[in-house]
Amino acid sequence: MKTLFGATVVVMGLWMGSTAGAQVACPQAKPSPLDGLWEHLGSEDGAATTKRWSEDLDGDGKVDKLEGAVDGGSGYSSATLTVRLATGESFSVQSGGSHEAIWNLEAVPDVLVRRPRLRKNVEAILFRVCPKAEGSFRRLRVQPRGAPLRWEKGKPTPATSYTIYQDDPKIIERMYGVARDWEQFRGRKEPPKAFWISYGGANHHATERCAFQALETKGDLELLQTRHGVLLYDRAKDQHAWLWVFGGGHKLRYPSAIAAEFDDKGVAVTYRVRNRECRTTVDLGTGEFSPAQCVAGAGLSRGQAPARLTDTCF
Repeated sequence: MKTLFGATVVVMGLWMGSTAGAQVACPQAKPSPLDGLWEHLGSEDGAATTKRWSEDLDGDGKVDKLEGAVDGGSGYSSATLTVRLATGESFSVQSGGSHEAIWNLEAVPDVLVRRPRLRKNVEAILFRVCPKAEGSFRRLRVQPRGAPLRWEKGKPTPATSYTIYQDDPKIIERMYGVARDWEQFRGRKEPPKAFWISYGGANHHATERCAFQALETKGDLELLQTRHGVLLYDRAKDQHAWLWVFGGGHKLRYPSAIAAEFDDKGVAVTYRVRNRECRTTVDLGTGEFSPAQCVAGAGLSRGQAPARLTDTCF
């Protein structure tokens, strides 16, 4: 399952905690009891998008009752898991949302914060949980101001979709300050004790013939591009760093990255947000972004062949 995502585009910043420079090894996604439901979306048999079953979800030796449901359309997709424990306690968890944002937040029910084993079993049904963010998600969180580039050893590997469990009180408070007006948090009187932070990294490579397209080189630096991101590979040092990642604003099935090129200030990135084209320059020394310049239509790339259309795979 593992579909993504819903969120309003916001300034990220200071919510993931510290991360190491090495690429993150995430566990393989496991089969979910809800996987088979997605193929029935849009059919006349609405019951086919709901599944009920029983299992000992919390390991207490008693049978719990579960109900999963999927829903979606051209603009969103979501899955909801409702659990009624043998003790009588019940809760619901949702994943997914709008197709216009590459990351999302969901509040973790208090019972799952208190009971890690139960939480991990719920996560196995709805999410693919990783211990920390990989390079493209880390870069997204420092936009739009920027931060020093984070170089990681080796060639880049395709980004994937995953979820991070975050329960640091200080980070939770900052995140809730940003997201408290989102639909899923309206009516709450206080922040949750934990968040699930989901990232749709697989959108970088969906439907493309190659995961990374090679654009141009400057010395040992090779400029690469995905559907929604731009990065560098240093051939001499065998390391890579993400420069820019699209935060959302239109359906992710449409590429946002239009072009990228070296200039005398760093790397200029041209990208699309709905009916606007924008350009920012990434300073390779500081990692900072210049203020984005945006125009309606294709004003910035008119007469310029989109770099996405090259056939050169990295």
